[in-house]
Amino acid sequence: MKKTGFMVSCLLLLCGCHDRKEGGVEPPVRQLEVAFADASEVEFAPGEQRSIPFTVRSTEFAGLEFAAAAAGEDASQWKLSVEQGKAEAASMPCVLKAQAPEKEVKTRLTVTVTAPEGLRREASIAVRVVEPAVPDPEPEPDPGPAAEELSAAGRANCYIISAAGRYMFDATVCGNGSGDGASIALTDDMRADWLWATTGVEATLGEVRLDAARGRIYLTVEPFVAGNALVVLTDAQGAILWSWHLWFTEQPATVTYANGRVMQDRNLGATSATPGETTAYGLYYQWGRKEPFCGGVTTESSAESMAQARAGTTVNPAFAEAHAWQQASGAEFSTLEYAAAHPMTFLSNKGTTGTYDWLASPRDDLWGTQKSIYDPCPPGYRVPDRDTWDDFADEADRYIEGVSTWDGTLYGMTYTHEGTKDWYPAQGYRNRDQGNLVGLATTRTGHYWSNYRSGRTFSHFYISKRLSTGKLLQPQSTDKSDAAYGYNVRCQRE
Repeated sequence: MKKTGFMVSCLLLLCGCHDRKEGGVEPPVRQLEVAFADASEVEFAPGEQRSIPFTVRSTEFAGLEFAAAAAGEDASQWKLSVEQGKAEAASMPCVLKAQAPEKEVKTRLTVTVTAPEGLRREASIAVRVVEPAVPDPEPEPDPGPAAEELSAAGRANCYIISAAGRYMFDATVCGNGSGDGASIALTDDMRADWLWATTGVEATLGEVRLDAARGRIYLTVEPFVAGNALVVLTDAQGAILWSWHLWFTEQPATVTYANGRVMQDRNLGATSATPGETTAYGLYYQWGRKEPFCGGVTTESSAESMAQARAGTTVNPAFAEAHAWQQASGAEFSTLEYAAAHPMTFLSNKGTTGTYDWLASPRDDLWGTQKSIYDPCPPGYRVPDRDTWDDFADEADRYIEGVSTWDGTLYGMTYTHEGTKDWYPAQGYRNRDQGNLVGLATTRTGHYWSNYRSGRTFSHFYISKRLSTGKLLQPQSTDKSDAAYGYNVRCQRE
């Protein structure tokens, strides 16, 4: 478009002038009209540029000249120009481009069109420069209740949730963050989500997300359903970097033993402490691993290994192609890194001596009297010491009347001290080679890890049906054993 200085909108009618041609023949009379498309007042913000359309109608467009001006003492502060469009028939679309001054003012802008023979028509339009109204701020969305910090009392691989609500926990460290290599460098492309949950719990997890800037994993629980779930942190490719066990239960009570040990009143992962109830059954752990394994109520064959875990849990569809309750054998799977990245895989590595360990290179320091990053207990608790159960039995490893009582109907043992009772269910164990549940038939046994290991020697608490000899209670068993077994854990206060 051809540009000439000018501004504003309005309507002008312009009727001709004429000159006589040679020979006494009168030339045609030029007709000229100028009109703004909309004569309404135009509003500008300070410094704003706007385009105001107008139309020129004429019988001849050759030689037309355009000008634009503002009225009043602030006229020089307006920047005005005209752009001409392509004429069709008797009409030419044009635009008055106007940039307002940087202050509030009210005036009129005029565009002038002049024909070669001296005909001139004008159109003007009222304009006003005003500061734009500041809109009221949008109301902040209701954030709901503040998220409760699960790791406020200490960082761990397990957190107890006892009610519906919004929660968060520290995702910048592995476990309790002790030792070298425990830090997690969070990035924006990492993600958090739940991996598996016991039946019913999965429907309560409305939100699980990572806030890398704050270093927290957030989650919502609504409504509250007792059970267990595992939350995982993944990298940009979806590989699991670390996991945390969420234990949905009422806050466990504590029981003080005769030797001063303060213990939770239920197995790790159990949702009650009621004798005889399967809700008092907890999760199973291989010695030194933090990853929990779900159980069941009946013995499994090797071919049925993990069948009850699969039936009683839901796997997040986002992970279902890569993760399932399963067992794997072989040195290539038996590393700390593989265990962390595959928390649903029960690992069994048969060594050259015929022992089974979930690590190809066994370690004695994964659990200990000082809580480690692999300890599975919640904040303030750890895997118990080897002498925790010493006062449960006599010198011949027999039950003591009034102290340790075997229940052959409900299958378990009750410990009593100063009127306080503590129930230990005999819920069997997961076998070292295939991960199948055993010890849930009529013989019924219970197995509880301590934090002590020296080579192939482990201390664990063992209970079983009382035989005629009375010997099937081993409060500090130091038999040769295998770390690949899946036993229960009863957490001890740090």
